Amino acid sequence: MTEFGAHLVTRSGLAAALAAAGIAPGDVICVHAAMGRLGYVCGGARTVIEALMDAIGAEGTLMMPAYTRDTVDPREWRYPPAPAAWLDALVAETPAYDPVRTPTQSVGAVAELFRSYPGVRRSRHPVSSVAAAGPKADALVADVPLDNRFGEDSPFGRLVRLGGKAVMLGAPYETMSLLHLSQYRVGWSEPETKSACMMVNGERRWVNFSDVRFPHDWARACVDDMLRDGLAVRHTLVETYLLVVDAAAAVDFTVAWRRQRRV
Repeated sequence: MTEFGAHLVTRSGLAAALAAAGIAPGDVICVHAAMGRLGYVCGGARTVIEALMDAIGAEGTLMMPAYTRDTVDPREWRYPPAPAAWLDALVAETPAYDPVRTPTQSVGAVAELFRSYPGVRRSRHPVSSVAAAGPKADALVADVPLDNRFGEDSPFGRLVRLGGKAVMLGAPYETMSLLHLSQYRVGWSEPETKSACMMVNGERRWVNFSDVRFPHDWARACVDDMLRDGLAVRHTLVETYLLVVDAAAAVDFTVAWRRQRRV
């Protein structure tokens, strides 16, 4: 049974709200969307994607997270941990990451639909891939390194260099993946080695990559201060909110904010 909220969200209405929040034709945007918080959306996730595309136009580029978890070494699973008796079988049988067939996990219905949209490119990272469509999609997702998955040459570092913006459609502040770039810039993270299952030259392999930990319990307070200082803008969006912030400014602010607080 469908539950109807107090308000209806339409493609044209959402596109108008995005424009009012500063999204313009030609923009490069990274979007985190919480479909369940948007209320009743006429057309569901498809409407959200197409309203975003309407707002940035044919010259704009849309990016969304397309993360996975099950490709990681099962000995590292924590939520929940894998039973010890299963580990050998999981290592032997875990499907290799495939940009076309591997579904997203924990990034929502909008991102899951977007990854299979016509013209969308998906990056090759077996854990933290992103999907992008538009003239600058290749610049965001092509030939990304496995190491430093949120670092300077990740899609998020490239978003900064392209003058892009982060957009939150009802998604919790702490899910703004762009802020992970600050972890490399603050300078106090110890590198660690992780592994994931992916295809290499046509063969399924467990591949090691360099990583760091990404604590984010500070993120909500940091974004609150961005809003307080006028760096980010937040608009009411029917039953939730729409937040927009310049990517480069957000990362610079976050690095300074974290260094000051040692978090």
